[in-house]
Amino acid sequence: MSIIRGPDQGQSMAIGRVVRTTVGFFAVAVSTLSASAGPDLIVADSYTCKKWGTSAGVSAYSFSFIYCNIGDEPALVFQGSAVHPVVTTSVYRMMNGRLEQIGQGFVFHEYCALQTSICATCTPVDTACVALGPGCSTTTGSSTAGAQQRLGSRRFVNPASGVLTWPIAGFGDLGDVMYKRVQVSNVDLDASIHPGASYFIESRIVATDDGFAGNGLNNATCRPIQVGPMVDGGPILTPSGVAVTRTTAVEAWGLADASVHVSFIDLGDGSERFVLGSKATANGDGTWSYEYALENYSATQGAGSFRVPLNGSAVSAAAFHDVASHSGDPFDSIDWASQPDGSIALEWRTAQPWSENPNGNALRWGSTYSFRLVSSGPPTSGSVTIGLFEPGETAAVSGVAIVPGAVPPACVGDADGDGEVDFTDVTSVLSGWGTPGPMGDADHDGDVDFADVSAVLAHFGGAC
Repeated sequence: MSIIRGPDQGQSMAIGRVVRTTVGFFAVAVSTLSASAGPDLIVADSYTCKKWGTSAGVSAYSFSFIYCNIGDEPALVFQGSAVHPVVTTSVYRMMNGRLEQIGQGFVFHEYCALQTSICATCTPVDTACVALGPGCSTTTGSSTAGAQQRLGSRRFVNPASGVLTWPIAGFGDLGDVMYKRVQVSNVDLDASIHPGASYFIESRIVATDDGFAGNGLNNATCRPIQVGPMVDGGPILTPSGVAVTRTTAVEAWGLADASVHVSFIDLGDGSERFVLGSKATANGDGTWSYEYALENYSATQGAGSFRVPLNGSAVSAAAFHDVASHSGDPFDSIDWASQPDGSIALEWRTAQPWSENPNGNALRWGSTYSFRLVSSGPPTSGSVTIGLFEPGETAAVSGVAIVPGAVPPACVGDADGDGEVDFTDVTSVLSGWGTPGPMGDADHDGDVDFADVSAVLAHFGGAC
């Protein structure tokens, strides 16, 4: 994994450096914590999961969490006001070099902080519940984390500042077994459909005083989960492995796959962030598959488009994956359509801009959308563009990613596109015989026939 860090990263990493060593598909996080200035909340772990029920092939879950104050000042927990933390959990799948978010729920509104020493030596506050002291931790079980009366929509939370709209619509409301909880389709968890897939959760805490102290960019933690047997219509999920603290879902993808390039794309005062993962895989036929996962960590305007430069290469396939809203959130679920700009760029965008539909399917905070394309261009480093959805001072931001490069001149005799003319090109010609190629088209004339055999033999042993 290669990482491009935003300008704030040196500061946030100095707060508590993380040493990662690979164990299985995830990593162990070993932290040497030194207190940061002000309140600084991080999710430390998630250790249990409760399955609530299943409806129409979708199952509802909630996950326990432990969070800690690694700052040098208390973090406030005033449950009857806008000054208290909220915690949200999302479910992800990694498979065939691809990252996709497959589940999300509403945020849990904290109401009472315990004063324990799970993360560090706790300096408790004098008054119980209303604050979390420096070094202190607090635990919320999976049943409590799924209590509907304490769950609220993410749309009432400013992810950069931590400021909450208060009171909020729907807070305290009860509903069916699915309502407000983390919802995941059974199909997305089916091993027969997704062989070899790995799953994990990302938990994140947001709080006003944490945000105002400038400590809001280290609040996410990821932990692997195991998909168990079907019970009452849906699979059981169990946290496993080791939690990786202060790590976003896209960073976790990079830890699991060294070919993933991770970029932090910041805007505004640096408290608003997108995290972008990208990778390219050779298909063995002269084309490459490109994968992108764009996580809105804390960008308040959201994203409404994603543009990848093509550098003159051709695109033969493109796809998009999002995660559905539910439980009364008003946002539509129309997929972003891909729109080629000749061979200059490929852009995905919402069906309607904010001016036509403020409730369009924008990439809002706490969500990750995935994009993929197949191109004739070999991978290179380039600049992708994220168009912001809601109006504001900034209309778009750019970040570094792996993108399709210019297509090199055709190499006569190279039938499989590997840059050499050897026995594999003979095999490629035979495999593609009678087709228009590109696999097997050694003379690049648009068909695979005896002339391609002659081209391979004439240039055998050469390099492009």
